[in-house]
Amino acid sequence: VNHFDVIIPAVQKQNNGYDCGLFSIAFMTEFCFNGFNRTSRVVFEEKEMRSHLVSCLTEKKIIPFPKQTKKKLKLSKVATSTFQVSCFCPCGQADVVQDMVGCEFVSKKHECQTWYHKKCSKLKKVSKKMYCPDH
Repeated sequence: VNHFDVIIPAVQKQNNGYDCGLFSIAFMTEFCFNGFNRTSRVVFEEKEMRSHLVSCLTEKKIIPFPKQTKKKLKLSKVATSTFQVSCFCPCGQADVVQDMVGCEFVSKKHECQTWYHKKCSKLKKVSKKMYCPDH
């Protein structure tokens, strides 16, 4: 089974229930300009974020959001975490992208473990069961 790792960095948390879009744009901008560095922490100047975004949209030019200086930096105590996403289909895309179908071949010695996305499937239907090209 192939897989890829998803890294969820420890990041600054918003202090309300309505700035999630603003923080998403700020972090994506930071990522696009500076990439992802597992060891560095970015903390934005929350009071300046909204006006900065409005300015970027008005000027039609996205630039990095204002960040706190090292002296004022308050780091999140949440650790960076990683999890794996499985890729059973030979196309290499994640299994969570769409419905998966599997070969239903079973013998006394072997059960096929081949899975495909529906759109990638080359399974043939034989009496209501699906079989991969190997079976």
